[in-house]
Amino acid sequence: MKIIICGGYGNNNLGDDAQLLNNCILFRKNNLTDIKIISHREYIADLCGFSTISSFRNDFKNNKDNNYLLQKFSEIIYEKNISQETSKIVNEIKNSDVLFMSGSGTLNTRNCYGMLLALLPIVIALKHKKRVILSGQGFSPMNNPDLEKILVEALNQCELISIRDFEDGYNILKRIGVKENLIHIGIDDAFTLPKNKMLYNIPNNAIAINVSYYLTSNLYHVFSDLADKLVEQNYYPIFNYFYSKDKEAIEKCTTKYPIIGFDNPMSAKSFFSKCQAVIGMRYHSAILSLGAKTPVINIYINKYQKAKFDAINSKEIIVPCLDGTNITVKEIMDNLTYRNSNKINTLYENWKDKGNYAIQYLTQQSKKESSLLKLIKKRRSVRKFKKDSISQSDLLELVEAGIYAPSGSNTQCYRFKIITDKKDIEFLAKNKIKIVNNASAIILIVADLSVCSYLNTKRADIFNKLPYQDCAMAMQNICLLAEEKGIGQCIIHLSKEWWSNQLIKDYFNLKEYHELQGMILLGYPNEAINYETITHAGRPIKRKLIEDYLL
Repeated sequence: MKIIICGGYGNNNLGDDAQLLNNCILFRKNNLTDIKIISHREYIADLCGFSTISSFRNDFKNNKDNNYLLQKFSEIIYEKNISQETSKIVNEIKNSDVLFMSGSGTLNTRNCYGMLLALLPIVIALKHKKRVILSGQGFSPMNNPDLEKILVEALNQCELISIRDFEDGYNILKRIGVKENLIHIGIDDAFTLPKNKMLYNIPNNAIAINVSYYLTSNLYHVFSDLADKLVEQNYYPIFNYFYSKDKEAIEKCTTKYPIIGFDNPMSAKSFFSKCQAVIGMRYHSAILSLGAKTPVINIYINKYQKAKFDAINSKEIIVPCLDGTNITVKEIMDNLTYRNSNKINTLYENWKDKGNYAIQYLTQQSKKESSLLKLIKKRRSVRKFKKDSISQSDLLELVEAGIYAPSGSNTQCYRFKIITDKKDIEFLAKNKIKIVNNASAIILIVADLSVCSYLNTKRADIFNKLPYQDCAMAMQNICLLAEEKGIGQCIIHLSKEWWSNQLIKDYFNLKEYHELQGMILLGYPNEAINYETITHAGRPIKRKLIEDYLL
């Protein structure tokens, strides 16, 4: 199963990176490793260990005019006037099986730019009939009717929509017309992110403070005074930031208290786990803190922030989120006295199974995929083999698979000759093709026309191709079982029209009614092939989209 993961990764956005990192950890844990990531930054590959491709951001960033954005959106969808880089992204989506969208608020409609950027990969995937899974998504109240229509049409074609906003997100989607059976209520994908080794020496009385770069002027003084007040109360304030822009805001709040920046989401969670509490303006500081079982005070300064915090807020478990436009140090300190470790533990137990539902779902679906289909997709022709011999028992078992192929009129006309003698293999190489010499063993496939009684009837001209088809199906059976055993194979065509046909028949003492059909070269593979890029006979080995083969 080829998966493309897409979200707002690597754009100075540690929160979305936390979601991505946790999802990649879980994908590996569940043996889903054929993954590529659509990312804004190359460092994501180092963080998550999967290769990345560019994002569509470059096509949009130079112009925020809505008409331009909609035109660009349409051009990319229909692959007109697009750059080579964008064409590569589109092709990666077209050649995948699943688009996995994760990245919290990627589908809120605060602006046309952000919404279209998030919708692009979804619409491309749906256009090419790919499965689309949305994970840990956040939805804010809609403020653009035209975008809302596009959004609803796309969402109703998705396979699963796992949301992080609990009932708030569910009610928004239900109100705009998204099918209820597609929606799963969960928690942010970063909630269950593991911690890493603690890199910081954190005192037991530490209080973490994080702010955002869009601080209002009065909040600079509030946070500065708050840090002093915490020291008076025997706490140790540590300012921290997720975004590089936030650091500038923090430096306006303090010059005398420590400042820590995070380059890895797991480091942030480890840090929060050692703190007495976290006072924050960043949504993912709340998610990572609660995932570390650390109490949180959330501070908002706009309705969008408030909606996000309200969605995860419960007065019985988390301290209420506070209005940062009219807040005092006393209000923050009063809420800091709130402690109830039992309720934090209860919250963690209630939430941990809600997170990452989409990956659990996808894993279950992957296991349901036929093991035979996986084997068929995996099988490829091999032409270079190791010198290791194949056991006689394995060779006989391969022939046994061949005899269970279907046959016209149940003639079971296929016959097999197992060849392991080097002299015999060299003879076939000399009289057919040189690569035969590479094989450890060969199974020669012959049609026994003496059992095909239909060839002696008036309808012989109708049925005379049946022996070829019967033997071809027998060869496929042999190749699939060989693949399962780790034995490489390559089918070589033979026919009565081939110049050495009679030579081969005489050499192996075949009868007149035995008609050569082909041979299968066998051996343990001695080559590593990138089937994504290799060509054979001037054509790519990689298969096209399903619809390209449908008439």
